[in-house]
Amino acid sequence: FGGTNRRHVLTAPAVGMMIAAPAAFWAYSVADWRAALFLLFVPTLLNSLYYGPTYSSVQGLVPREARAMASAVMLFCQNLIGLGLGPLLFGMMSDAIRPEFGENSVQVVLYVAAFLGLLPAFFFWRCSLRLNAELDQKD
Repeated sequence: FGGTNRRHVLTAPAVGMMIAAPAAFWAYSVADWRAALFLLFVPTLLNSLYYGPTYSSVQGLVPREARAMASAVMLFCQNLIGLGLGPLLFGMMSDAIRPEFGENSVQVVLYVAAFLGLLPAFFFWRCSLRLNAELDQKD
């Protein structure tokens, strides 16, 4: 779809993340760990749809001489949040609600994380509305 309209390069991750949230809710609610592991394949795949479009959009929006730095800054921010602060904050949240939810505190936090996955979907969709104009302005 991105070949016909460049904005759909960012629509695909938005739609994928919108579908991934309910799929993750379903996977987290399954009692059997094998079924949950199988079901988690769907949201994992759908949440990964942003990689290619994000890198290609960043590369298309910055001048040629700034592409390496733009990729480096983007990777740094993604890893800082996704691999650094995200797990730390969700772990702290799980510990904080443990007195109220007991052993289910991790499950509740996973539900919250899946729900928060709708935020980037919204932002990808909003960015897709301006992508054509931004790329045309750069050319």
